[in-house]
Amino acid sequence: NPDHQTNLGTKAMPFQNLSQLREKITDKSIKIPDSVNGNYKFKEADVLFRNAQEVNPPSPEEQKALAEKLRKQAEESNQEYAMMPVEMTNQFFILNATYQNGEDKIGVNVTNLSGKGMNAGLYIDEKVEFKQEKVQVKGVEMLYTDWGRSKWHELRWVYESPDKKVKYVYMIDGDINKVSKEALMKIAESYL
Repeated sequence: NPDHQTNLGTKAMPFQNLSQLREKITDKSIKIPDSVNGNYKFKEADVLFRNAQEVNPPSPEEQKALAEKLRKQAEESNQEYAMMPVEMTNQFFILNATYQNGEDKIGVNVTNLSGKGMNAGLYIDEKVEFKQEKVQVKGVEMLYTDWGRSKWHELRWVYESPDKKVKYVYMIDGDINKVSKEALMKIAESYL
């Protein structure tokens, strides 16, 4: 790394215990139910939390000092790289929860778009066959997508708090042969 660039990596934190997950998610407006669609019980979740450098970015001088510290560490250890732990915050970026009934699964994803520079896009390969339509659930516009041959479908919508301080994208998905479009809409209603 001749330019002394730093690379900030993160990994998801796994949760099998629902109480621990609820405790860790500080925004209590995020619903994490025991079950969805009646008989799909919480199985597990993976959560990406924002790190302290994303929330409070270091100044250029601090970033340069950090790169220098890592460079020295790499030289002293005779490695081509150096690593150090990064402080994590309690602000989540992505929460992926899985609910299970036997072998059947329903996924619930919440992406936090709040904060500086938090934008999200969805890229879809032109060769993928899918159908989309707008649907209304309790007056909230949602985007329903049937992914065709994959037999998977999903429902997405955006929630923004009245004070505009938080914005979340919710997505509920499941096997089209196991969970109907109407069931996805009913689950979405429970989150409103």
